[in-house]
Amino acid sequence: MGGALIRGLVSTVDASQVTAVDIDTALLERLNREVGVQTSEDALSAVKASDVVVIAIKPQHLSHVSGLKEAMTADHLVVSIAAGVSTETLESVFGDIPVVRTMPNIL
Repeated sequence: MGGALIRGLVSTVDASQVTAVDIDTALLERLNREVGVQTSEDALSAVKASDVVVIAIKPQHLSHVSGLKEAMTADHLVVSIAAGVSTETLESVFGDIPVVRTMPNIL
């Protein structure tokens, strides 16, 4: 889902303003090659350099992103497309960082 979201995003935002983070280096290489986004395996550095952080993970992996909070300030915005993860859960993970929960509909 995250890759599809990135592909749609770069149709309206310059690809150089988008950084994809994943543990799958082959996926990152493909996104960089196909749509030109920046890629990183270092989530903390990517978050520090970002204004908006999109959480596009399976719900059971939410604990893997809880450490990102240390790289965030109140100026960040967290947008989650993790299905089944409530806004309350996101707020408990990210504290005072503003969060938005959404479910994209890709046709």
